[in-house]
Amino acid sequence: MHISSPKFGSIVLAPINPANIQGLLLPGSKTMFAEKEYGSMLIQEYATEHYSIRYSIFNFSKRISLLFKNENAGLRSMLSLENDSKIKIVNNKQIPLLEGEYILMKGQNTIEKISFEKSGQYKFFDTFFSLSLIQQLGKSFPALQNLLEGRLDSKDKTEIKAHRNAPHQLLAHSYDILKCPYEDGFRRFYFENKIRDYLFDLLVHSATEVPANQLADTEIEALKKARQIILADITKHFTIQSLSRQVQLNEFKLKTGFKQQYNTGIFECLLEARMQSAKELLRDTNKPIKEIAALIGYTHLTSFITAFRKHFGYTPGSIRRK
Repeated sequence: MHISSPKFGSIVLAPINPANIQGLLLPGSKTMFAEKEYGSMLIQEYATEHYSIRYSIFNFSKRISLLFKNENAGLRSMLSLENDSKIKIVNNKQIPLLEGEYILMKGQNTIEKISFEKSGQYKFFDTFFSLSLIQQLGKSFPALQNLLEGRLDSKDKTEIKAHRNAPHQLLAHSYDILKCPYEDGFRRFYFENKIRDYLFDLLVHSATEVPANQLADTEIEALKKARQIILADITKHFTIQSLSRQVQLNEFKLKTGFKQQYNTGIFECLLEARMQSAKELLRDTNKPIKEIAALIGYTHLTSFITAFRKHFGYTPGSIRRK
């Protein structure tokens, strides 16, 4: 893999000791790092004869585009775990790759141009599968048979088959791999099984026609779990990122799916639960208003009174006076 920038030229990544890196890492991978005036790149790759896994973390202080050249022939998927970008592969049109989306493609000597439109952190989980491995699967997936069994007519041919929201299973597999608890021989056996699970769910999802607004069963279950977490302790305010990790559903799908499933936003769901609980406590107990505010998660009485009046159109004290 060769990396360059139209503006800054060739980029050389140097090996780095994983022990010096904080955060989630790909166990057993070759870890490479580069830091320039525009930001840093950390790329970890675990490669075998028939597949490879790459976990990339980019931190940029400014807008930038990068060119990636991949020489091997096979099937690749790119899964965006954090932030939105735009990708253009060889002569294909530019595609927005939003957080929680993936691209499935087949090619050789591909040149990928990834545009990072804003400063911030970007994370990608990429997989590669050799031609000898995927060509055994064509008959099992008729909708993808041409992609899986077809030969590459030229060195620069690239076919993009799928660009869509990643299902719950793919996200779960990716985080399972990144959180692999085993070492050495056990790790290789674990990866061999997990990467095949990943490939299977990748192909099943890519071969299935999914209506744009239809939620999959696994996504509905994840949304139910998110709602249960919110309502289990209304004194806590969970961030979208925290909920996303707990239910293993990407942030974009969590926000849009929650609104679609429950006809309300995540914060609005918490607020409604807090206000209804406060109303019941005001009506059915003699607890001081300040104590009730604390019981439903407000540290400042004025904030509680303001939120209550905005929600119901009257103050907490008016319930007590009645």
